[in-house]
Amino acid sequence: MRHAGAAYLGSSSHTLDLCKSIDGSYDPRDVGGGLHLAETREAAKGSCLDAATFGICTTQDSASIPSQKVLSKHLDAAIKQRCTQDKRQDPTFLAHLVLCNVPGAGAWLTASLVPDGRAIDAPFFQTALQRRLRSPLFPGNEVCPCCGDAMDMYGDHAWVCQCNGDRTTRHNSLRNITFAELQVAAARPEREKTGLLPGRPGEEGLPSSAGARHPADIWVRRGTHGDAEALDLL
Repeated sequence: MRHAGAAYLGSSSHTLDLCKSIDGSYDPRDVGGGLHLAETREAAKGSCLDAATFGICTTQDSASIPSQKVLSKHLDAAIKQRCTQDKRQDPTFLAHLVLCNVPGAGAWLTASLVPDGRAIDAPFFQTALQRRLRSPLFPGNEVCPCCGDAMDMYGDHAWVCQCNGDRTTRHNSLRNITFAELQVAAARPEREKTGLLPGRPGEEGLPSSAGARHPADIWVRRGTHGDAEALDLL
């Protein structure tokens, strides 16, 4: 519902010419108030950051209203600012907010449906949405049955718990999927490439040969910036 006003204002702007062609008496300034543009503008103005209200309060012409994409972006920015202020004493929530804003973090929500066998089952998808929305997965904090540490109600501990092998299984699955995608993209990836680092210092008491060290889960000859890149997945 927060974006309904932005959708309506954007629609009134982009359908202006069509409305005029259908109805010669169409009034884009909404002098009579039948389109309810004025109150919609005021509601949108109150929901946006001050710097984002351009084109909303300075004109009565729907042709000058920003697109829905622009308005929604500023609405989201205002919501993010309020969340940050309201939860400034909660470092776990702030960390979650940062992760959700990493480029590509929400790509799974808008990914095209492809019958490639990697669809998320309904229960897992529900859990993923709950984590994305920061909704509690459990009634309260409990004890992790694997390691005995605290299992928080949001399930954050489950992602870092080193017992029972789930963390390693998830890591290896992500590595294999990324490796397969890079192969399809002809990026010539190498999995667990060795020899990228010199041998360990002798005082560490660990294997010192360079070949025993493989810091990259995946190594590509030409990465995002044109140079070789070592990808380390969490």
